[in-house]
Amino acid sequence: MKESYYVMEKQMYRTATCMLAFSQQTKQTN
Repeated sequence: MKESYYVMEKQMYRTATCMLAFSQQTKQTN
């Protein structure tokens, strides 16, 4: 159970990083 939670946290971190980079890109284009 602990391992799956760690994997989930890792995926969430990756998604958050992607979203952050995406929002930064849109800010630059606008």
